[in-house]
Amino acid sequence: MAHIIGNVSLNKNGYSLYDIARFEKISEKKIKNLMITCLARIRSASPNNTANGMKAFFNEIGASDTAVNVFFTNSKLKPFAAAVRMASEKTFAENKSLYYAVFYVSKDVYHKWKKTGAEYNPALVPDMDETGLTKCAVSYRTVKVPKIPMFTQFEAVLKGIDIKLSEGILLTVEEYMKQHPDVFGDIVRDNDCNEKLIRENKMSLISAYISPETTNAVYKAIQRYNMLNVCKIKFSDFVDNALCEKLDRIPLQYTDPDLYNEALELQKAEEKLLNTEKE
Repeated sequence: MAHIIGNVSLNKNGYSLYDIARFEKISEKKIKNLMITCLARIRSASPNNTANGMKAFFNEIGASDTAVNVFFTNSKLKPFAAAVRMASEKTFAENKSLYYAVFYVSKDVYHKWKKTGAEYNPALVPDMDETGLTKCAVSYRTVKVPKIPMFTQFEAVLKGIDIKLSEGILLTVEEYMKQHPDVFGDIVRDNDCNEKLIRENKMSLISAYISPETTNAVYKAIQRYNMLNVCKIKFSDFVDNALCEKLDRIPLQYTDPDLYNEALELQKAEEKLLNTEKE
């Protein structure tokens, strides 16, 4: 499916880079060449080359990657290059589908930079939900299920125990496959993550839901400790230490994939050596 730089209808809250080029005295030829180059790099780096896949890749990952986002190379665009986003629009030409693509910047981001001179900092406004996953990190498939009484009952029970319907269905499929290994064999699982889709989030102030009972128990414990000890504990220090301890208990596969792979290679080498000695 073809993608070319062209006119795209943008939200009123954004400036296309054609607009930015006029404001910053950049020639139309120069800005168009930058967009064409950026689009080519997105197509090369994106794991999904559909219009939505490329857009999601750039907007969620590529925009902060200097190897993909060529707008970092222009001194007039560099201060807010990480805020550049991609938009696309479908059209038809000679009975073929065609996507026009254009890059834009939020008006708020541009005006803030013009007013304060401070470079855009993506860490201050991370586009990340509590799962940390991007839209293209996991592939999904939509399936239509008839809403018979059995399924309605299944859905109601899941809701009562706070499990999403999609998660419940997948858990049910997994359980069924476990019960019938003669039909399905061993369950195939992903062992490696796509590290290109792993994003940084170095925010110091984070927002997360904690049950009132847990918060209450922690605050009361901290108060008792601080009443009896000279060195006081802050709630933020307690949470930081708790997260660090939790990370220490998470399998190495998730906290340090490189070290995990090294350990696997070492284990394989040791097993090979032992087998050689036995022979």
